[in-house]
Amino acid sequence: MVQDENHLLIYLQAVNSQACCPECQQNSHRIHSRYTRSPSDLPCFGQKTQLILQVRRFVCINQSCKRKIFTERFNDLIQPHARTTIRLSKVQQQIGLLLGGEPGKKLSSFIGMSCSADTLLRRIRASSRPDDSSVRVLGVDDWAMRRGQRYGTILCDLEKRQVIDLLPDRTSNTLAGWLDSHPGVEIISRDRGGEYAKGAAQGAPQAIQVADRWHLLKNARETLQKVIDRHQKQVHESVKLIAERESQLSSNQPLDSMQPSNSSTPPNTENISRNKKRMMYEQICELHKSGMSIRKIASQLRVGRRTVRRYLRADAFPERAKRSGPSCLDPYLDELKSMWESGVTRATVLWKRLKELGFKGSYSVVNRKVAFWRKKLQTSGDGKSILHNAQLVPQPSSMCLSWLLWKSIDELARNEKKLVKELLQTPMIFQATQLIHEFQTFIQQQNSGGWDNWLERACSENAPIDIRRFGKSLKRDEEAVKAAMESIWSNGQVEGQVNRLKMVKRQMYGRASFDLLRARFLNNA
Repeated sequence: MVQDENHLLIYLQAVNSQACCPECQQNSHRIHSRYTRSPSDLPCFGQKTQLILQVRRFVCINQSCKRKIFTERFNDLIQPHARTTIRLSKVQQQIGLLLGGEPGKKLSSFIGMSCSADTLLRRIRASSRPDDSSVRVLGVDDWAMRRGQRYGTILCDLEKRQVIDLLPDRTSNTLAGWLDSHPGVEIISRDRGGEYAKGAAQGAPQAIQVADRWHLLKNARETLQKVIDRHQKQVHESVKLIAERESQLSSNQPLDSMQPSNSSTPPNTENISRNKKRMMYEQICELHKSGMSIRKIASQLRVGRRTVRRYLRADAFPERAKRSGPSCLDPYLDELKSMWESGVTRATVLWKRLKELGFKGSYSVVNRKVAFWRKKLQTSGDGKSILHNAQLVPQPSSMCLSWLLWKSIDELARNEKKLVKELLQTPMIFQATQLIHEFQTFIQQQNSGGWDNWLERACSENAPIDIRRFGKSLKRDEEAVKAAMESIWSNGQVEGQVNRLKMVKRQMYGRASFDLLRARFLNNA
């Protein structure tokens, strides 16, 4: 053994007097020649370690053997033609699986076994895949290689709770081909995509298909949102009625109980944006009445077809909810109010005084608050303060209203309860909410009792059109939907594996090919 400042050299040679021919497996003691190999090994005391290995060549004594001369093997130490020991290769492989190419290269250099990023990637590709021969309960879901453009399929063994394979696309033929090579699948949990249903029926017709419960509930909530989109007039009237009631109740409300909107956009900018969207809504309605198709409307106005459909589905302009949340001004409201009441009403002066007290917000935050107070309070001729008859309840978005209707009435705040009760006075919204809540109960309690009756009511002509469409889509996939209500299996853990796959994909900076991503993900499960 020789040691210098940067390297540790270890000299080794075999002690056996004979070696086994790798071709005919016969021992030979006839030495032909010797040569030296210099493989790298694991670092020792932080220093790079290199073996100086003296290797012998032997003459095969078997006359019928094709190989006349062979080299002695060190199977526990190093592979033939390799430049690193087996244990160093395994460590490099694990570093590559955990960190990838460039990050793994930096770590390897730091701990004394420097190698290139390409070497680590070769180690990943050479790793062996886990055995996926026996799968009984299979979870299937898609994942984005590049969102909106290319997608793949992830397959999980739900019993063993591990990933078993990644497929390069999400077509039915690819899934069916994989199932053909794995004939033991009995249960397939999947989302409601038609390609997966078709592929599962082709590749494993004997398997029970289970629709994912989370996707079923998501589709139900989105259906409720579509119903609200169609009844915007009733929503406007309900919100206006609630606003008038709140305005009457708060006519004697003190100044500090009135809170402005915490939107970061000034009111005039919000109005401009709203007016643009309203003009867009009116243009879409006019073009649709003239007979123009949705595709042509979207192309002419340069908006998405989904936006055109949403506007056409609504019977009035769909308002957007304003952002709300805590403000950096909240801890200083008492000081601001006292200064306001003492006669200091200029926002610039108030902002400078608050900064002296430690306020770190911008001038616009204070200006919005002061502007709100000026708008709400007006001094009359006799010196009394009166309130404008302004709307105190903001217009919620369709998504926000769908969540309010989705929840139990006991989970809502006081103003939310009033709004929900007012909305439920509309027959179509009431009927849709009732049917969606019943469907929600089927999924959450995993009980399909009364399902046939519910499906008949949902598909009847008296039901809202969006509920009918939802019911018909469930009817086309009825066996999988009923299995979701009765089976213990679902795609929850598959979604978790997709989340882990996203993390691995982003660690590889988006430049890795599918085979490398697949090898790294499957061997790092």
